[in-house]
Amino acid sequence: MTAQRHSKLSGTEGAAATDHREIEWQFDTDELDPVEGWLGRHASGSSGPTTLGITDSYYDTDDWRLYRAGYALRVRETDGEVEATMKSLEAAEGSMRNRREISEPLEDDKPATLMESRGPVGSMSRKIIGGRGLR
Repeated sequence: MTAQRHSKLSGTEGAAATDHREIEWQFDTDELDPVEGWLGRHASGSSGPTTLGITDSYYDTDDWRLYRAGYALRVRETDGEVEATMKSLEAAEGSMRNRREISEPLEDDKPATLMESRGPVGSMSRKIIGGRGLR
């Protein structure tokens, strides 16, 4: 997966919010050894496999307003860091996805925190969902 950043926006607590195009290639394979070998030869600064705990929560309204507007809303917690992301739901073209991705850091993973955020994800979410609650 590669991401091309087109702009940076100011976020909360000095961290940066982003609005960019994510370009992601997905391939099917039954044989992982050649893939792992290729990654090992081309990974820069990698010190080998690591384990990272990630918790993703996806939200929408009862009437699917975000989905109908063409977005998925995710809040991700990784080692104490929390980030909200909206991804456009454009269909893949073959093995490639090219979609808009808007992200901002949050203080915690509570939906109320996101809805109070002044960053781009909180602002856009409020515009789309109106007064509805997230589930």
